[in-house]
Amino acid sequence: MLVSHVNGGRSWLAVCDRLYQLPLGLVGVAVGVALLPRLSRAVHAKDAAGAQVALDQSITFSLALTLPAAVALTAMPFFLIDASTPAAPSPPPTPCRPRGRCRCTGSGCRRSCCPS
Repeated sequence: MLVSHVNGGRSWLAVCDRLYQLPLGLVGVAVGVALLPRLSRAVHAKDAAGAQVALDQSITFSLALTLPAAVALTAMPFFLIDASTPAAPSPPPTPCRPRGRCRCTGSGCRRSCCPS
């Protein structure tokens, strides 16, 4: 809601959300593909402890891969945005530019970081 008052704010938020969701989607698909056969075997054998261990290991593996991605979005949004956009001259960064938006998104803040 707050983003709609800034020119181009919705586009910036969409770009940063795509960058933030990319590692989550890749890791989610990889873990799902690797976990499903193991979990199916454990459930079919009525091995509740084995199913729980498989789920715990998949959550640990997912966090081990997605937390560094969130840290990267928070620590170096300038490089990520510059690499993903055309080489057109851009205005200096402000809190309402995509770089600042990615910093907020990477830290888990889903609301607008722009001053009203």
